[in-house]
Parts: sequence; structure tokens; C-alpha cells
Amino acid sequence: MNEKKQDKALAAKIYELDNQIYQATGSTLGKVFPASRTISVNQIAKLLNQDKNQFLKNELILLSNMMKTLKDPGEYEKLLTAYRQLEQEIASYDPKAYHLTSGLEAISGACPVIPQGKRVIVCISRQYGCRGQEVGLLLAKRTHLTYYDKDILSMACQEYNLDENEVSDYNDSVPDAEPSRFPRLPKLGSVSHDALYFKERKIIKNIAENENCIFLGRCADHILDKLHIPHLSVYLCAPLEKRIQVEISRFDVSAVQAKKTILQVDRSRQAFYKYYTDRTWGNPELYNACLNTSIYGVEGTVELIENMIHMRYQPSA
Repeated sequence: MNEKKQDKALAAKIYELDNQIYQATGSTLGKVFPASRTISVNQIAKLLNQDKNQFLKNELILLSNMMKTLKDPGEYEKLLTAYRQLEQEIASYDPKAYHLTSGLEAISGACPVIPQGKRVIVCISRQYGCRGQEVGLLLAKRTHLTYYDKDILSMACQEYNLDENEVSDYNDSVPDAEPSRFPRLPKLGSVSHDALYFKERKIIKNIAENENCIFLGRCADHILDKLHIPHLSVYLCAPLEKRIQVEISRFDVSAVQAKKTILQVDRSRQAFYKYYTDRTWGNPELYNACLNTSIYGVEGTVELIENMIHMRYQPSA
């Protein structure tokens, strides 16, 4: 079997497991490739062709992270078997390019566990294209903190009986962009927009009062500040040219389109954050740390945040 056919066959297996986990959890986070099977498999195959090592590592982290949320032991065991089979496929597929590390393995002894009795909450804000979601997912895997991203929007939609597939995410709202990636939101400040935001704020409050967790975006840092709930707040960034490269590799677009999308998404996030918090998004004074992911990479950035967690939440603190 030639390499292109191998990519397509493995892409199909990744899509099938992704779909099974999504159906079992019902979470938007588990559905990485929401398009039709044919389109999704083609997209996965393209991503494999661009960077097998990074893509496979990130995909396994995401799948394992979602599986850990399952409450039905039988469903978990069934999917765990499929997950292990996928791992074996990957190991035999390209063992030189990809050194398999199970997303379900115990945390390394070099990574201390979160101290008992300590409420640990990490809020991550990020520029578009700086690989912030990858950082959040890997941090969740290494620390066993529950990860929340678009799940918050999904929960808010359920409260209002809205179809989340028809409600766009303000964090990724881009005018005049490709509809399948960036559907439009109601006008900022409209009743429907405000209602969703305030419902999300309530959900974040309830989660933060009951769980150790990671929030990606959602103005969570501001919400928790106002509630006087202790948390670690980090802002992730990267030079524009580096983010353009990431966007091109992810979606196979031109450099011109990549730059346009990045700038528009950042403006959208900045406007939303300013409207609901009266703060300047990205102002370093608002965060415990600002990290350039292009310098440290995803794993290096995660390691730095881990160190901050253990300094902030050490047993004697």
C-alpha cells in the first residue's frame, strides 16, 4: 500500500473513533471533524501528510481527554479497546516518524500531581493561530484537570434549546469568511448574544465552584476575577508570521487568506472581550504570565504552565 493510501486508511479509522467518542459523550469538543465522512477523512489525510508526528500526537491527546469524561464503564471499555487498536495501527504505520505515547498513560513522575485540597483553575487566553487549544489539551492530559472550551457554549445552547450547530462561536466569528468554519453570530450586544454570554458566565461560575479545571477563552479570567475565585491566568501569543504558517498547515489556504482570517478573528475576540469586560484583551497586566508559543513550542509552554501551577498551588501555599 502506497503512502497516500496508508494516510487515507488511517484517516478513516481516526474519523470513526472520533465519531464514536463524540456520540458517546455528546460534547462538541469530541467532534474534531464535524463535516461529512468523505470531507473529514480527506481533511485528516491532508493533515497527516503535512505533519504526521504532531497531528497524531495531538489527536490521541484529544480523543483520550474526551474518553476520560465518560461515566458509563461499559462504554469506556468499549472505546478504550478501539483506542488501543488505533494506537497499534499508528505504531506500525510509521514507527520512525512517530514514537507512540499513550494519551491514557499515568502522568510521569516528573510531573507532580495537583495537591489534594487545593482548588486549581487555569484560564488560558490566546491569539488565533498560536496553538492555544493544543496547549490546553496537553495541559489537561498531563495534569488531569478537566478541559472546557466550546463545551461551555454547548451547555448554554442546551439551556435555551438552541441548535449549537446553528449558533456560531464568538471566539471564532469572522465576517465574510468561509461559512462552514465561521458562521455569523447575532450582532454583538443583541439580546440573543447577551443571553448566551450571561448563561455561559453562570455555567463557568458553577464549574469553577465545584471542579479543578482549565478554561480556554470564554472571558473566564474576568468572570472569575469578579467572583473572587482564585485562578491562574495565562495569555498565549506568537508572531503573526508564525501564526500564518499554522493556519496554512491546518486549512491549506493561501498566506493572504491566512493573514486575513487571523487578524479578523483576533479583532473579533478583542471586541467581544472589551464589550463584556471593559478590559483590553492581551494587556499583560491582566495575566499571571504571557507566553510566546513559537519560542517554547506546545510542550515547552505546557511545561512552563505546569511549573506555575505547582509554584502557585504548592502544599504550603
